[in-house]
Amino acid sequence: MRGLNRINDLCRHAFKVSCTSPCHVTQYASVKTESKPKPKSEPPISRYPTNNVKDLPVHVQERMYNLDDKVGFIPNLFHALAHRPEQLMCYLEFHDAITKVSKLNRAERELVGIAASSYNKCVYCVVSHSALHRLSSNNPTLADEVAVNASASSLNPRQRAIVDFTLAITRNEAVTEEQLAKLAKNGVDKECAWDIAAFASLTSFINRMSTFLQIRPNQEFFTMGRKKE
Repeated sequence: MRGLNRINDLCRHAFKVSCTSPCHVTQYASVKTESKPKPKSEPPISRYPTNNVKDLPVHVQERMYNLDDKVGFIPNLFHALAHRPEQLMCYLEFHDAITKVSKLNRAERELVGIAASSYNKCVYCVVSHSALHRLSSNNPTLADEVAVNASASSLNPRQRAIVDFTLAITRNEAVTEEQLAKLAKNGVDKECAWDIAAFASLTSFINRMSTFLQIRPNQEFFTMGRKKE
């Protein structure tokens, strides 16, 4: 009996030692203090390095900060193209030159951008032009319709004529007098046809650069104008 008690005492002593040994405490502490995995960082804006805005030429800074003040953020396209600042400015100046004399309204110009970008499968440009169309048209759904299937979308006759002509330009088709007559029938004269061709051509250029650069759309674009005012 005494032997059995002695064995029990030894077992209890061994258990206390094992629970308070440095190895056991360290192992327990490591479990309690193990940190949660850190969230993955956002992917880069572009496959090329992007410059800090304050390090860009002053005239480029001004343009980017003006846009930031206007919409609340700087589109990633600007950050990406600013890898070569003067090329960014050439793009903006050409865009401004078209817009300055265009007889198309803002929503119609964005339809051109959506149709061309959808045909060219440019994710960044479809997302950004769709956001700007929702804001300028106060229509939260038409942009999505055009981006997915323009031929089945609820475009009015003038809008459909603009989108159809945009796709003809984007496909680099030979423009016929019949196409121009169809535009005119829907209130789109030859000067507007020039505007559509210019916007579609510029959009296609940016589509190709955006796809090459793998530009990531700003998260802000996805929710802009979703609720009808």
